[in-house]
Amino acid sequence: MELKKLYEPLKNNPDLITDILINNFNHNITTLKKYFPEIAIQFENYIPKKSMDFFCSPTGFPNIKFTGSERDFYKEKNPTLYGKFIQKITQSDNIEQFQDMDCPFAFSEYLTKEILKGKIVPPLAKKEYDPHGQIYYKYMNRIHDILANHLFFDNKYIQLKNCDYIPLFTSIGIGLGYHLEELTKKSNINNLLLIEPDTDVFFASLHSFDWAAFIEATFKENKTITFFLDDDPDIIGRKFYAFFIEQGIFNIGGTYISTIYEDELSGKIVKSLTDFYISVFSAYGYIDDRAFGISHTWNAIKKKRNFVLTTPMQKKYTDYPVFVIGSGPSLDNDLAFIKKYQDKAIIVACGTALDSLYHAGVMPDFYANTERTPQVKQALDVIPDKEFMNNIILLSSNVCHPYVIDTFEKTAIFGKWDENFVEYLVSNLDKTVGFDDIQSIMYMNPLVGNMGISATVLLGFKKIYLFGIDNGKKQNTENMHSAYTSVYANRGASDKGGNYEIQTLVPGNFGGQCETNRIYIKSVISIESALLTKKDDPEFKCINCSNGAYIKHCTPLHSEELEKLFSKMPDINKKEFQNNFLKHKTKNFDISEEQFKKIIHPEIMNRIYDNIIDMIDHCKKTKWEYFKLCQDINDFLKEIRTNISTFYARTAESSLNNMLVELMAVQFGEDQQNNQKAAEEILYVIKDFLIEAKELFAKLPDYSLGDHKKYYPDGKVGRDMPHCKAPDFPPFLNIIGRSYDDPVKKFVKKYE
Repeated sequence: MELKKLYEPLKNNPDLITDILINNFNHNITTLKKYFPEIAIQFENYIPKKSMDFFCSPTGFPNIKFTGSERDFYKEKNPTLYGKFIQKITQSDNIEQFQDMDCPFAFSEYLTKEILKGKIVPPLAKKEYDPHGQIYYKYMNRIHDILANHLFFDNKYIQLKNCDYIPLFTSIGIGLGYHLEELTKKSNINNLLLIEPDTDVFFASLHSFDWAAFIEATFKENKTITFFLDDDPDIIGRKFYAFFIEQGIFNIGGTYISTIYEDELSGKIVKSLTDFYISVFSAYGYIDDRAFGISHTWNAIKKKRNFVLTTPMQKKYTDYPVFVIGSGPSLDNDLAFIKKYQDKAIIVACGTALDSLYHAGVMPDFYANTERTPQVKQALDVIPDKEFMNNIILLSSNVCHPYVIDTFEKTAIFGKWDENFVEYLVSNLDKTVGFDDIQSIMYMNPLVGNMGISATVLLGFKKIYLFGIDNGKKQNTENMHSAYTSVYANRGASDKGGNYEIQTLVPGNFGGQCETNRIYIKSVISIESALLTKKDDPEFKCINCSNGAYIKHCTPLHSEELEKLFSKMPDINKKEFQNNFLKHKTKNFDISEEQFKKIIHPEIMNRIYDNIIDMIDHCKKTKWEYFKLCQDINDFLKEIRTNISTFYARTAESSLNNMLVELMAVQFGEDQQNNQKAAEEILYVIKDFLIEAKELFAKLPDYSLGDHKKYYPDGKVGRDMPHCKAPDFPPFLNIIGRSYDDPVKKFVKKYE
C-alpha cells in the first residue's frame, strides 16, 4: 500500500496514530520473519535505548522526536538540506504547501529529488605498465584505450534520475523510511543496500514505514535488499566488501552511495566503504598470477620444501614474544632496543627489513615474503654473507617464486587462502599423501608486513610487537625506508613514485599525521582484519612501536616503554625452537608430476570459459542485456563454486571481474549512443581475453613468472587477437640500479 493511502485516515483523525503504528509494526515483523528472520528476532521485543515520541504532522504522516531533542527527526539529522527545503516552500506562491514544512514525507520527497540529481562516477581502467608480460595488462590496457577513445575520462556522467537502472544504491541512513518509497518509484534499483547505524531509528521505521509491502514488492521484481544495522564503520566496510563478493564485483561499475544524515559517524562510514571498495578490485587477482601460483606450488612440492601444518604449536612457544619488523623509516628509532633484546624474542624480518637487520647486526628467525615475483631474489642477493640465510626460515605462501625458495634451506610455506589452490589439492589428492594438514593463510597481502603479522597470528603467538610497520611515513619526514636498507640506500632501487607515491594523510600511531597511499591503506585494513581474528582471546596482545599509520586493535607504545619488561625476560633457545618448529609444525610431501598434472584439469577451465563465451555470443548488446550478462556470469560462477570447485570459480573470475566492472562503468556516460559503442567494443575484447586465457592452462605446471617468456619467442605477450593486438614483451625488470661494495661482508651480531 502506498504511504499516502495508508496514512489518509490520520488527516482527519490523528488519534488513530497509535493503532496504525502498532499494526504497521506487527505486519512488518511478520514479513521480516519470512525474509530477514535475524532482524525480526532482534526487533520483535526490542527495547529502545532512547525515549521517542511519535506524533502526526499537519498532513497526517507520523513523525518522531527523540526525547531531549528540540527538533523533529529530519530537522535534527539533516539540518542543511531541511533548511533548503523550507526555503523552497517559503518562496512558493502555493499557500497550501506551507503545511508541508513539518511533514516528514514531503521532506523525503524533496530529499529524493536531491539524491536523484547525483551521478554514478564509476572507476575507470588506468593505463598500467606491464612489468612481467601478463595478458591481464594486455587486455585491461586495451579497455583503457577504448574508454579514452570514447572520452570517458572527461567525467561526463548521467544523473541518477535519467538512469535506466542503478546496479547498486547504498543509503547511509534509513530514517523513517519514507524516502525509500519515493526513491524506488522514481528509479530502477537492482540492489538496495540500507545502512542504519542507530537501531532505535530502525525500530521507529518499523512503525512508520510499510516495510512489508516494500520488501514483498522488491523480491517480486527479483531485486535485492540488504540491511547493515551497525554503528561500527569498520564492520560496515567489511560487510560492504563481502556484499560485492556475493552479489558480483561487476556492481562496482554502477555503485552510488548516498547519506541522509549530517553527522561525523556518516562521514566515517563513507570513508570505510571507500577504503574497502578499493580492496574489492584485487579480490580475485589476475589470471596470470593464478597460472604462476600453480607452477610455483609445483616447484615447492617437487623440491620437497616444507609446508606449514595445522598442528598447533606448544604453549611454551606461543608465549614467546615476537618482533615483526618492517623496513619503514621509524625502524631506525627502535634498532637499539631490537639489538639489545634480539635474543629474548622471535624475530620476523618482513621483506627488505632482512637487509636492514643484516646491516644493523640483528639475526632474524624468519623471513616473511608475500610476492611471487623473481625480483625478490635480487633484493636478497644484496646481502653478501650467503650463510646468513642458512639460519633463517622462509615464511611465505605457495605462490612464492622458485628463485626465492631456493635461497633458503628452511621453509614454512602456507597455502594462499584467496587463491585456494592448496585447498583444491587437498580435496583431490589421496588422503595418504597427508596434504590435508596444510595451513592456509588469509590477510597476507598486499605488503610483506601483512605476511609477517598474519603468519605470526595464525601460528598462535600471543605477544606480538611491531617495528617499522609504518605503512607510509610520518608527515614532514623524508625517507620511505630505514637508512639501513642498502637496496634503497646504496643499490639504486627506487622508493619514489609508484607504490610509494603519497596520496593522502591518515592518523599517526603516536598522534599527528602519516603520509600514505591506497596500497598502504589496504595493508592497514588487512593487518586489522588479521588482528580482529584474536579479539576474543584475552591472552593475545599486539603492541605497535612503529611511528607510522595508526592500526586498530594494537596498543601504541614506544620501545623505551618496554625496557623494564624485556630486561627481566630470559633468553630464548632459538636453535631448539627452530628444530621443534620445523619438525612438528612443517612437512614436505611426496607427489609425482603425473599426480599433479592430473589434478589441474585444464579442460574444466576450458568448458567454463566456453560457457561464458557462449553467453557473450547470445547477448543482445543493449544496456539492460549487458547488466543481465554480468549477473548471469556471476550466477554461473557461483554455481561452479557451490557444485564443482571454488578453485575453478575464483580462477575464472580472475581478471574477468575487472573487465566486467568496466563493461558496467560505460553505461553511465551522458552520451547513450557513445556508451553503446564503447560497451560493444569492450565485450569483444573480453571474448578475446577468454579465448587466450584458455591457452595458459595448457602450459601448466611449467609457467613460472619470468621463465614463462620462453613460450613467446616472437617477443610478444601472447598473440594478436581480433580486437586486441599483442604488445611487446617487457624487458626483465631489474630493481638493482647500481653496484655497491658492501663493507659488511660477514654478518656480525650486535647488541649495541
